[in-house]
Amino acid sequence: MGAMWVAQSPYDDTLDYAPPPAAYWLLNATASSTWQWGKHHLNLSLNAQNILNTRYRDYLNRLRYFADEIGTNISLKINWVWGT
Repeated sequence: MGAMWVAQSPYDDTLDYAPPPAAYWLLNATASSTWQWGKHHLNLSLNAQNILNTRYRDYLNRLRYFADEIGTNISLKINWVWGT
């Protein structure tokens, strides 16, 4: 499990078109496991980002003027290693 806090950037109205986005929290989690069958290995990894589906805009993203960042993202990685 991990959490990331991003504070609001300082604002100078002479340097940008719009004020910076508000501060936000993101919650992420990863779980993984490895199994062995003889000479073969199976690695499974489950990763979830922005678990709470927080609506936010990243100050460094040029599209922040138009759209929010991606919501919850869940990925499963399966890795089968043949004989080692």
